[in-house]
Amino acid sequence: MRDAAWLFLLNNNVCRLPLDIEQIVAQNDWVLLLYEENIKVANALLKGRQDTWQDGVTCVYKGFKFIIYRKFTNLGRWRFTIAHEFGHITLLHLNKLSNEEYEREANMFAARVLMPMCVIKECKAYTAVTIASLCGVSLTAATFRAERLQILLKRNKFYTSALEVKLVKQFKMFIKENKF
Repeated sequence: MRDAAWLFLLNNNVCRLPLDIEQIVAQNDWVLLLYEENIKVANALLKGRQDTWQDGVTCVYKGFKFIIYRKFTNLGRWRFTIAHEFGHITLLHLNKLSNEEYEREANMFAARVLMPMCVIKECKAYTAVTIASLCGVSLTAATFRAERLQILLKRNKFYTSALEVKLVKQFKMFIKENKF
């Protein structure tokens, strides 16, 4: 799972936080649709599944991936929702019945791409407030990530994968500019 998130960041040449959602969408030829502004198109794409999703959903039409999301007042929640949908696409959950395991996997993916632990550690963003600021996420999401960071710091569980090392190198300039 974490390898999928690291590969996603590496393959999309992400080297700065907060993750540029629109850039990722454009690079991958995906389409973002705000439900409230595109109700007819969204409902046609959803084909009767309008009530089966809450914050966001991804569907495929003629080979194009459409990420449909609801309007949020909280930018952090919007970013997490879209990154969650990136997870469904990357983890190949599309065209399968939704289940709790897929939702959990997509949530972990979103946390890992929005708040890559090795980058957070290198920036010394050890608190929820600094993680939220650095990564452009909600304080709630950052709090979960800060708790996980403390566990990993105690276990010294970093740089066990070549992908993680490569990701830190990709973020080298960002890390240098953003030490807390």
